[in-house]
Amino acid sequence: MIQRIKTLTKYLLYRLTNSMSASIYLLVGFAFYWLTFFQRAPEPEYFIMVVGFFGLIITFFSTLTVASKANEAKSYPFLMRLESRVEFLVSIILTSLIFGLALQLLMTVVILLRNGPELTFNRVLEIPPIWLSLNILASVVALQASDFVSYGWSRVWVFGMLAVALVVGDDNGVTLNWIADLMRGVAAEPTGGNNVLAQLSNLLNLAADFLTGNVMSTISNIFSGLFWPFQAIIDAVMTGHFTSSQAWAPALLLIFASVLFLLAADFFSSRDMILNED
Repeated sequence: MIQRIKTLTKYLLYRLTNSMSASIYLLVGFAFYWLTFFQRAPEPEYFIMVVGFFGLIITFFSTLTVASKANEAKSYPFLMRLESRVEFLVSIILTSLIFGLALQLLMTVVILLRNGPELTFNRVLEIPPIWLSLNILASVVALQASDFVSYGWSRVWVFGMLAVALVVGDDNGVTLNWIADLMRGVAAEPTGGNNVLAQLSNLLNLAADFLTGNVMSTISNIFSGLFWPFQAIIDAVMTGHFTSSQAWAPALLLIFASVLFLLAADFFSSRDMILNED
């Protein structure tokens, strides 16, 4: 199995690096460097966060590119020789991770040589788990968005649930309070004695009370826990060290990525393969 994954990864990496997309990503990397680092000597916190964000974005879009190439008819011989379709998904993730990390490390070398951020040994040790966990999660999320893996309305459901979790679980329920205030503002408009409008106003007030009530507050706290690892990483980078609880954040991101990967594998294993012609 490992040999098949290695062979397929080399094939996909060859197709990616010899495509126009690779040149575009290099140009994007140059533009990103020029906008964020060209005229400044970055602080360690700025360097870790910005280059980590760059790797996340490049890995996400390179995964979409590799998945689109895997969805072409050229991939048919590989699919027929694999014992499990999961091997193909693993190869796509490995390809995008290798490519994303290569660009990330290239930018890191340029920044270290030209801009010279002062990185202590402890700060250097923090970088691999942060960057790797973010890149892996970005790659798996991109798989869910690709035509190669999506099954019916699967990506609508997955990204719809992520959007709901993001809205409901935002810090201190700011979004929910804003929606509730908007509903109360609409409900406060005069109804002119119209029974239908009066009932609609009552419904809006009830909905606003529910959004700001104890039940929704509990649900919001649960969803906010899903995004705690991102906040924990940001806080740890800004303070310069990880606490005992924050140290679990990269591992939790990998757990989230594992769940999404299992979901993608389930979608991929049950869908009909209709590959695009060249």
